Formats: sequence, C-alpha cells, structure tokens
Amino acid sequence: MAGKFEDKVNVDEVRIQLETEAQRNKELERLNTQLKAQKQMLYKIIQELYEKEKENLLKSEELVAQKEEIELQNQKLLEYAFYNAHKVRGPLARILGLVYLLKREADNIGFVDKDRYLEKLSESANELDIAVREMSHFLDE
Repeated sequence: MAGKFEDKVNVDEVRIQLETEAQRNKELERLNTQLKAQKQMLYKIIQELYEKEKENLLKSEELVAQKEEIELQNQKLLEYAFYNAHKVRGPLARILGLVYLLKREADNIGFVDKDRYLEKLSESANELDIAVREMSHFLDE
C-alpha cells in the first residue's frame, strides 16, 4: 500500500509541476508577445528618427546655403556702402559746391571763372554718371 500512496504523491507532484510549467509557459508567451510588440514599436521609432535626421540634414544644408548667400549679400552691401561713400559722394559734393559757387558768382559782372566752373561741373557730373552706372552693374551681379 505504501507504494500506491507514493505513486499517487508522485503523480500529484508531477501534475502540480506540469500545471506550474504550463502557467510559466503562458506567462512567457505573454511576455514574448509584449516584447515583440515593443520591438516593433522601437523599430518604428528608429525609422521615424532616421527620417527626421535625414530631414534635419537637408534643412541644415539649406540653412548653410542660405547663410552663405546672406553673407555674400552682406559683403556686397558693405562694398556698396564703401563705394557710395567714396565714389558717389565725392563727385556729388563737388557738383553741389560748384552749383553753389555758380549761383553766388552768377550775379557778378564779368564773371571770369564761369567756364572753369562749368568744366569742373561737367567733369564731376560725368564721374557721378560713371559711378552710378558701375554701382548699377555691381548690384546686378
């Protein structure tokens, strides 16, 4: 009789072990399913990050090109400001001065320097015309 009792105990223990193993298997399957879902989510996130990185790289390249273009425009503006201050203002100031002198001296009888003033006025006007044309050409580049 002792043998039957021991067999029954062993069968019960085996059954309990099997049920425990079945529960562990179910839990492992559930965890495995969760891991697969998380793996898919991570893969999707990695893909999105990769796409965003590509977009950012393109935007960065565009920004670098825009920055270079702005720097070139700034350089042109600096050159224009220098050109304007030295090449345009000089002839213009001489023209204004000569016009002032002509107006002031025009009433004097026997104004001897009139031809010399007009010649200087014409030279300065031509210089100004050339400077404006060069500036226009420079800005068109």
